[in-house]
Amino acid sequence: MSVVLTMNKYMIMKKLLFAVFTLLVCKVFFVAADPAPRTLFLYSQPDGTSIWIRECGDEYFHWEESEDGFVCTNSAKERIYIQVAYLLAHEDTIEREYGALRSIKDNYPKYVISMTPLVKRNNDEGIIHLGLREFLMNGL
Repeated sequence: MSVVLTMNKYMIMKKLLFAVFTLLVCKVFFVAADPAPRTLFLYSQPDGTSIWIRECGDEYFHWEESEDGFVCTNSAKERIYIQVAYLLAHEDTIEREYGALRSIKDNYPKYVISMTPLVKRNNDEGIIHLGLREFLMNGL
């Protein structure tokens, strides 16, 4: 009788220890991060101009975006502009996506990536239109 009780206590203790260990492992690997507040704030640039910026992401991976969705960067070495759209089927959608890039007056590469069917890499006023499939397979 005492052997059975000892085995039951041993099994209960083993299951309890396994449950505690599993909870600790889950807590360590599945920690939720706090999202960044998506409020706009005014940022003054060194050249005197000001732009509205919002923080995106969470406490571990975050970035800043301008009001119209462009990612802001501190790096002056390399810069590219990418505008993403689901489909470029209507003229107003095309003008919205291309217009944001046309308003930028520098010579860094500009891309529009969309899921528009059968689109090949084409160049419109220095703005390169890529299909999503080509972008995922070959990159920029």
